Amino acid sequence: MQVSLTDYAVFERNGTWGHIVKKINAKTYAIEYEIQSGFISKEKAFESYQISLENYKTAISRIKKITQSNYTFTEYLEYWHKNYIAKYTNSSSQLQYFWVIYKIIMPKIQKDVLLSMLTDVFVNDLISECKSYCPSAGEMTYKVLRVILQEAEKKRLYIRKSSCGIKPCYCKRKKFVLYNKEQATIFLKVSKIYHGCYLEIMLALFCGLRTGEILALKYSDFHKVSKTLVIERQYTRDYIYEDETDSKEATLKVFSSERSFKPPKTLNSNRCLKIPDVIFKELNVRKKIGKS
Repeated sequence: MQVSLTDYAVFERNGTWGHIVKKINAKTYAIEYEIQSGFISKEKAFESYQISLENYKTAISRIKKITQSNYTFTEYLEYWHKNYIAKYTNSSSQLQYFWVIYKIIMPKIQKDVLLSMLTDVFVNDLISECKSYCPSAGEMTYKVLRVILQEAEKKRLYIRKSSCGIKPCYCKRKKFVLYNKEQATIFLKVSKIYHGCYLEIMLALFCGLRTGEILALKYSDFHKVSKTLVIERQYTRDYIYEDETDSKEATLKVFSSERSFKPPKTLNSNRCLKIPDVIFKELNVRKKIGKS
């Protein structure tokens, strides 16, 4: 029976209690997961689990000294999430990294390895396993692991040992269907009649602005003489969340999704755009009706 890292440490199954046991392969130093069952109560299973965990900690500490390794692969995933995720100031990206690490990658790990002994074959096999989660899971896993392992390489915690390389993994993109001139004209006519966001629709359609960029606009960003629009901020969600990765199961609680002003997504997103007169006309209408 296969056991993954995210299975409960102590659990009830078929009327008896059991727990996960971590064992180190003496030849490969791989950390393998097994089940020890047959306990009459949760307390007895937990007591046995604590003993096995202490034995594992002693053994892995000795192996780390022998191999001069600081982390196992899963330990480094957790370490990176807790210590480096702050680099990604966009809170939605933080949520995405949490989900990929703890909900996609961790459940697919059937055995752990020392980070210093990690191979491209191991990583490629793991990415393949993660593909079953959803259509985009393979690509998300590949991108997250690439970022994490690049950080490990910089700190000389991980050195690639095989020549095959980590294979890029990308999901099939849906083909974009663009409006033709006639369809765009009809869409604008309908939106002007039935929607109060006609100006916003024109900014997206004619100028290619993102939603957050449109929401962050001020009247002072529009310059009538030069017929330009300056993009220098965005208004996006701030996900205030708490991850409980130290509990028996990694969970995520989102407490708030308020919005705030931030710099544009990238440096190149700071830009000055030429805009048509029709947008200035609608801007004047917006000012007159006092809608902001």
